[in-house]
Parts: sequence; structure tokens; C-alpha cells
Amino acid sequence: MLKESLISSLQLVLIFYLVKYTIVLINRLLYKMPIKKYQFNLKFTIIEFGFLFVTFSFFFYLINYSHENNYLRLIFIVLFTSFIPSYQFIIERPLTYFLQNKVYIKNEELDSFIKRSNINCKIRIINAEVTNAYASGILPFTKTVLVGKKMFEKFENEDLESIIYHEMGHLKLNHIWKLYLINLFFSMTFIVIIYYRQRLMANFENTVFAPLSIFIIGCIFGLLLYYIPGKVQSKFEFEADKYAVEKVGIENYKHALLSLDKISNGRVAKGGITHPTLEKRLKNISA
Repeated sequence: MLKESLISSLQLVLIFYLVKYTIVLINRLLYKMPIKKYQFNLKFTIIEFGFLFVTFSFFFYLINYSHENNYLRLIFIVLFTSFIPSYQFIIERPLTYFLQNKVYIKNEELDSFIKRSNINCKIRIINAEVTNAYASGILPFTKTVLVGKKMFEKFENEDLESIIYHEMGHLKLNHIWKLYLINLFFSMTFIVIIYYRQRLMANFENTVFAPLSIFIIGCIFGLLLYYIPGKVQSKFEFEADKYAVEKVGIENYKHALLSLDKISNGRVAKGGITHPTLEKRLKNISA
């Protein structure tokens, strides 16, 4: 039982990294998106691999151990399923900054903006050369907007406020929570596929069908947990843009997007699977 759990865990972790790095390379080749240092950082990868392997093994063992109790087995499957999107939405980014020894910077001007705007979420400047801002947190007390130090230093106050309002739009419109639920649903679907794959391939583990099935599972993983959520997130970017325009006006927001494109070396213009191109975003707020 333990051996089966370890094998299943190893297979799932390998699929996770296969899809993860494939997505990184596709974004690099098709959208010219820069590769982040931590994505190929040996220390981060070893710690993350160990964490995922131990966690997956633990869940697989519980699931296999409870094979005679269908209700208990179902509970463990649901818990395991919820872990995958939870890791992506709650654990991965804080773990990344922790391993890179990143800290937050306090700023009086930003504190003044928060009080003036009556914002009910935290805003933090990341002490890292990041030319972007991110919304995070699915629970009310965890909702935070992270602003890269490079963006904070190079942006004018009006542009910075526009981008912050965009990220606040994600939080106000519950985009992160919706993405979490979408990922949770597709994670459940994927776990069911993995479960039946294990049963169907029991007699074919030492044949050519075994690696072929892993490749097919990897493709399904990418479709369910990256491509479809990515397209949904792209739609959410349009909605967050509209929210920011309501707060700062269309001209101010256009200027902020152009400024962001400039300091990111044209990354906004190129877009990606999770973000529309600059041209599409400008058309959206003008419609």
C-alpha cells in the first residue's frame, strides 16, 4: 500500500512539473514572456518537489488505506483534490518570496492613499525587482495587493493608483475566489481521471501504454488546470480594467497601461494566456 502510494505520488509530481515547465516554455516561445528566476531555481525546485511528494504520498496513502470505507475514502479524495488549487492560490507565491528572502517595504504615501480611498484590503510593496502588481487572498482577512518595488519606484502616483485599483477590482469582483472554485472543480475531475487510469492500467504498467497514458494525462492536466483557467483569467482582466476605469477615468488608466508596458519592456503589449494584449485591453475600456 505504501509502495503504491509513493509511486502514484511520484507520477503526479512528475506530471505537475512536466506541465508547469511546458507552460513556462510555451509562454516564452509564443508570448516572449520572461522566465522568472525561481521557476528554474534549484533550491526552490528541490524544496517544492519534496513538499509536494510528501503531501501527495500522504494523501494517496490515506485514500488507499480507506478503500473499505467509501465515505471516508470520499472525504480524503475531496481533501486531496482541494489541496492542489489551494497550493497554487495560497501557498506557492508566499513560499516563493519566503525562499528568496523577500520582505515588505512600508511607505507613507501608500498608507495615505489607502486611508484616502477607504480600501478594505492590505497593500504591500515587495522588496524585489518586480515590474507588476498582484492581487492575492481568497478570504476577507487575507486579501492583499502586492506591488513590485521596481514598479513603485518608476511609476507616477496616478499610474500606481490606477494599477492598484485594477488589482482591487480582482478582489472586489471575487475573481480569485472564482478562479479557486474553477480550479477546485477541474482538480476533482483530474483526480477522478487519475483514479480510473490507475485501475485501467493495472495490467499494463510494464508496457508502452504506461508512459503513453502519463503523456495523455499530462495533456488533460494542462487543459483543465492551466489552459481553461487561463482563458477565464483573461476575461477577468477585462473586468478588472473596467473597474479601474470607473475609479480613475479612462485616460488615466490608458496612461497607466502604457507606462506598465514601457517599464515591462513590452510585456503588456504581447499579452499571454492569462492576459489579453494591450491592444485588446485598450479596445475593451473604450467600448
